[in-house]
Amino acid sequence: MFERDLLYKFRKNIEDDLSPEDKELLIKSWITFIGAFCRSVSYHWKSYLSKIGNRDVAEFRLNLTTSDEAFAMWVVFCKYEEAKKDAEEIIRMGMDHWKENRKKKRVGPHDSKECMKDYVGFYNQVVECRKNKELDKFWQDVFFDDLFQDPQKSKQLQNKKNEDEDPNKNGCGEIELPGVDEEFVSDNQTPIHQV
Repeated sequence: MFERDLLYKFRKNIEDDLSPEDKELLIKSWITFIGAFCRSVSYHWKSYLSKIGNRDVAEFRLNLTTSDEAFAMWVVFCKYEEAKKDAEEIIRMGMDHWKENRKKKRVGPHDSKECMKDYVGFYNQVVECRKNKELDKFWQDVFFDDLFQDPQKSKQLQNKKNEDEDPNKNGCGEIELPGVDEEFVSDNQTPIHQV
């Protein structure tokens, strides 16, 4: 899991202030964020990634909305400590054992009330960064170049698409967000909500 503060550096100009090591870490974090977290909040983006086969036409426009990208940033921001703690427990005890033994309850006010200003900040960040065509292209290229550079990743996306279409599989697939991915309607395996 990447550090939460890196959310504020996504889509920014990385040529100025960062060391080569920090640039590499930021780029890896961006690729993880777009490839995993954005796929979790946007069914359309997930579907697009599973179908795209041509690097030359791959793009975010009309496929990953500004609001979906900002929402994914906000979810990571709001749930970071909880997800980090859960990840440590999963590593320690294993996913199956963790699912069986964890407590499922909500405490306190909903994040949408407590952290709305943070969502607005992330949304404005994405809007401003997407306006800069050069930087927008750079960050898209970082993601798509990585995706298509490794044929195994592209193949995994196609395999995930096939698994997701299997009615015996969980509909959300790629990454599991604790407390969310277990909430399925048992009849048709449709997610109650996607985060």
